[in-house]
This record gives sequence, C-alpha cells and structure tokens, in this order.
Amino acid sequence: MIIYVLLLLVNINMKLHSAPITFNNYSFDFYVHDPEIDRMVSRKIVKRGPWEPDLSKIWMDAIGKDDIVLDIGANIGWYSKLAKLQG
Repeated sequence: MIIYVLLLLVNINMKLHSAPITFNNYSFDFYVHDPEIDRMVSRKIVKRGPWEPDLSKIWMDAIGKDDIVLDIGANIGWYSKLAKLQG
C-alpha cells in the first residue's frame, strides 16, 4: 500500500463552477473556481478539459485500489478526484 499526500491551499470565498469532463473512460462534473479569477487551472479546465492530461494519466496508472491518498490542499482537488475514480 502506498500513501500519497497532496497539499492544497484553497480560497474558500470563491464561487464554484461546474465543468463537464471526460477523461480516461470516465465522465464526471468537476467543480472549479471562477474561471475569470482563477485564470490558470480553472479556466484551462473549463476551456480544454482535463488538467495536465499526461500527468493525470500517469497519476491514475500509479494509484492502486488499496492505496491511500491524503489531500491536504494545493488548488481544486483534481488529483484527488482522479484518485477517487480509481478506488
């Protein structure tokens, strides 16, 4: 079993926006920050779909069903969502 730790810093005052995502045979709604405020991650997810698709694929391939992922903040939980889809 491998334990992964992700560090997140989140602005709790931002309103969330839903972005429909299809990635690695999964379809889901992913909630992002206001893309007009978060012009880096949220805007790119809304406009292009999956965040860092190559790294996301590597991440999903690395996570096993019994692995533990501890998300303690970094942005919007993209990699945590992918971990949940795997498990």
